[in-house]
Parts: sequence; structure tokens; C-alpha cells
Amino acid sequence: MAIVDEVPGLEIQIYVNGNPLREYVDQHAAVSEATSESYIEVHSNSAFEIHYSFKAPFPVDRPVSMIVTMDGKDIDEPLIRPCELFNQEGHVSSGPISNDGRNWSTKPYRFSPLDISRTSLLLAKQHIDVYTGECSENPIPEDVKKKMRLVGIITCEFYFLNNARRSAKTNFVHKELEKLDTVNEKAIKGESLSHQAMSV
Repeated sequence: MAIVDEVPGLEIQIYVNGNPLREYVDQHAAVSEATSESYIEVHSNSAFEIHYSFKAPFPVDRPVSMIVTMDGKDIDEPLIRPCELFNQEGHVSSGPISNDGRNWSTKPYRFSPLDISRTSLLLAKQHIDVYTGECSENPIPEDVKKKMRLVGIITCEFYFLNNARRSAKTNFVHKELEKLDTVNEKAIKGESLSHQAMSV
């Protein structure tokens, strides 16, 4: 359970099949006092939910906005009104909500396997000269490195809102997570990543 010392009363956990996932804390991670960071072990293709709750002494004088970011993309932005903050059941983000102009729908979050292959055609790092048989190393593209740094990271940010009002013109955007193709093993060497999130 993620607990931030600077924000007493706020708790967050990832659930699969109605059970909270075990969390592991890196004692050597350098994070600010306003941040809590932990690692979870997941299984490919399992649906998950983000459970969060507010309890005293968390202030209830303003609405709270949460932004859920997965693999570097903002996916869900629930707003919790002051009268809803201390709900006994807590709150759940189970997937992005979208509207196609007629219907509302929720696409559940799901852990997707990160396909790692030494013989990746898309991100091939080695090139074999067909005439000489010599191998040469090509650098991994910067855009791939950038994407890989964000894979497997779920972030929940919370903000107090002042003067929150409903907009007369609301645009609903269908939010999708990018599905990565086969990734060369060397692109993530030394990284503690194995899964990316997706909504289906």
C-alpha cells in the first residue's frame, strides 16, 4: 500500500482479482517526501484496478483530482468531490472512461507482456553483412529508449482543486495505450521492467 508521509490519510494499492498485489520498496530509491514509490509483481494478461482511499486527517474542504499515468500517458482523470472523499468503500480506477458520442464505456486496465527477442526485426540491433559475415552494432533509436524508460510505470498524482466547475462544452477523448512491438533484449538490459499496461 502506497502511503505518502506528507499526505496522511491517502492510501493507494493495485488490485488483481479482488486482492491487493504485494509491494516491494527499494530502500535506495531517491524520491521526494511528497512521493511514494514501490514495485509490484504482476502476471501477463491479468486485469487490474487502482484502489485509493482518503481517511482523516486528509482535508475535505476541496475536491481532489487524480491523474493516472501509465507508460508515460495520462489515462484516467477522476474527480472526487469533498462529500465523496471519505466513502467507506474507497474509490477505484478500473480503466479509462470514454464516450463515442452515444455511449459511455470503460476499458479495463490489463498487464500486457513485453515481448523480448534477440532476433527482433523491428528493433534489430545487429546487422550482419551478407558479403563478409561480420556483425556490427547499430545504436538503439532514441525514441525507443524514451518509450522503454516509461514502460511498466504507473503513476497516480493528486491535486486539490479550487473553484471547480462543470464545463458546458466537454470533449470526450478515447484514450488508448500504445502497444509496443517486439523489443530487442538489449534495449532494456538492466531494467526491472517486464510488463506494460494496456486497456482493452
